[in-house]
Amino acid sequence: MDPDWLIMWRFLIGCSLFLFGLEKTIRAIKHLASDPIKQKLSTTRDSPLHETIFGISITAILVSNTVTMDLLTGLTALDLLSFSQAIHIMLGSEIGSTFFIQLMATPIQEWVAAPMIIGMVLFYTNIHPHSKTIGHLLFGLGLIFFALANMEQTLHPLRDHPRWGTILFDIHPGFALLATTLLTGLLRSSTATMGLVLVFAFAGLLSLTTAIAMTLGANLGSSLPILFNAMHQPRVAMRIALAHTTFKVISVCIAAWWLPQLAEWIHLFSSMPLTQEMPRQLALFHTLFNIGMVALGIPLVNMVMRGCEWVAPDPYSRESTTTDYHSTYWPKYLDDDLLSTPTLALAMARREVSLMATLLEEMMAMIPETVFKGDIQKRTKLQKMDDRVDEIHQAITRYLAKISTATPSTPMTDALLATMTVINELESIGDIIENNFSHLAEVCHKEQIIWSEEILRSLEKYHHMVHRALHLATAAFLANHEAQAIQVMGMKDEISDLDLQCRIEQMRSLQSNPHGEANFSSYTMQMDIYENFKRIYYHTKRIAKVVAKV
Repeated sequence: MDPDWLIMWRFLIGCSLFLFGLEKTIRAIKHLASDPIKQKLSTTRDSPLHETIFGISITAILVSNTVTMDLLTGLTALDLLSFSQAIHIMLGSEIGSTFFIQLMATPIQEWVAAPMIIGMVLFYTNIHPHSKTIGHLLFGLGLIFFALANMEQTLHPLRDHPRWGTILFDIHPGFALLATTLLTGLLRSSTATMGLVLVFAFAGLLSLTTAIAMTLGANLGSSLPILFNAMHQPRVAMRIALAHTTFKVISVCIAAWWLPQLAEWIHLFSSMPLTQEMPRQLALFHTLFNIGMVALGIPLVNMVMRGCEWVAPDPYSRESTTTDYHSTYWPKYLDDDLLSTPTLALAMARREVSLMATLLEEMMAMIPETVFKGDIQKRTKLQKMDDRVDEIHQAITRYLAKISTATPSTPMTDALLATMTVINELESIGDIIENNFSHLAEVCHKEQIIWSEEILRSLEKYHHMVHRALHLATAAFLANHEAQAIQVMGMKDEISDLDLQCRIEQMRSLQSNPHGEANFSSYTMQMDIYENFKRIYYHTKRIAKVVAKV
């Protein structure tokens, strides 16, 4: 037998190769699949069952449960997923993580050379845009199984060692559970820990009870890196991490209580052809444990959600930063982590535009009470609202510039220019309301202008039509609804006729009392209001033209 130090040295080399291959594999899969999965996650609106199945499928593809959790927390923080959806997908990801463990427990060492050779060829020939990434993936997979075989062969002679052959057999299950929990937190991957546990099982150095305890520790330890990551993310990420940890702790505690019985039940499968070896029994237990955790967790979702919301309440709501005009503005949907997925990043920018549009519609709705009645307090509020519109405009502009830098493609450039045009037009509308209508409100207040019922009806009718045009134009842009955009453009004749009718009525009113100073002030102000409504419609029509591509 080789010296102990040489065996340990070979084991550490094999362990390093295994971790390196696992990292290469996960990184390659993430590069190939994370963008499509992000887009699919952001549009999922299915039932809890479908969300759970979707969680199974994406984690089976991504290999790493931690990667799935990172995607969930990011998209939930952007309101692309609800807390409930994230939990159901998270539960499904627990089952999805078992597929690769099943593969590692299968003795396929004879075939490891093939993916490594193919991966090397693809990496160096570069015959496809994704050749290098696929090469990394195949080489990483081959390296994982090569390292597992190497470590198993290195440790196999230790079964007959007078000291090392029994030390792991005699280890207390509780200590084994704790040790693998901490190891998983250190490695930040339960897959890595399970790979090492399977190596010791292949080498015959573990009892089934100890191996099951280590499997429970690997499951529990997977919650540690997720908790640590959540500490530096929005509060919703902490809620998801707490929910994940809660399900893990409950399931592991139940399984640990019945650990001897579970070992006996799993040992019953040793007579079956596919589970005669301990690694296959461990993989079976790992799969059954995660299925049981999901079956236990689904009925508890609502209770766990309430508990997590109580433990990790929002210190502030980003929604409030749109309406609390004294607070610092925090973009709600703009996330630099999504810049690697330009289509999704642009979709988030458009959602931020919806906040800008909603604020402008509220400003438009305030014009009758503010301007027609000369309400100074509401005039001040209008000015603060426009300051917030300017902040949103600046945030979106900077974000669109980042997207443009990351993606120089022509179709994306056209979409970015369209979005930029829309936010510029919306910002112009906000400036008209702040500068011009605010001034008119001050004039109305100082000169105490009182409108006749006929004039007031004309003003309100004009305001209603322009307000409706703004609503239709922004809705058309956000939904990419060309018919609505054409409808806004078709309102041009209707608004022109209404403008002419209002001016004729005002001229008649002025002619009936040509020497009335108050009547002349009312006439002048009414003309200014009509003119500014026309300017708002002009910018609104330009938004519609962007959608209609005229």
